[in-house]
Amino acid sequence: MVQRGTTPPEPPDDGTPLGTPERGGEYFDGILTDADLDGADLAHTRFVRCTLQRVRLTAADLRGATLIDVALDDCELSGVGLHEATLTRVAVRAGRAVGADLSNASLGHVRVTDVRFDDVNLRLASLEHVVMEDTSLVE
Repeated sequence: MVQRGTTPPEPPDDGTPLGTPERGGEYFDGILTDADLDGADLAHTRFVRCTLQRVRLTAADLRGATLIDVALDDCELSGVGLHEATLTRVAVRAGRAVGADLSNASLGHVRVTDVRFDDVNLRLASLEHVVMEDTSLVE
């Protein structure tokens, strides 16, 4: 179902619990819940058809990461580094992303709902079909 110009992410096929993600890893059809990944080095990691629920990624390095068909529910993304990342069919719901770095990132069919998105760096980012609802965008 398409809503207001965005295509929602496809859910994981089997919803297998993910272990602790690592830099450059590839994760498919998984669910990660209640994990603390503050400051983690996850550069160039690839998540496909994954759901992350209540995951803390404060100041985590996701530079060059790829997120396709990913739902981020009630996650802490403040200070997360998504420089040059690719986000396709991603839903970010009920979380915080204060000071996130999305510079040079590519966002397509991304929906951000009820998220504190203040001081986010979108310099030179490419946004196509991005919807932000009930979201704070100060600065």
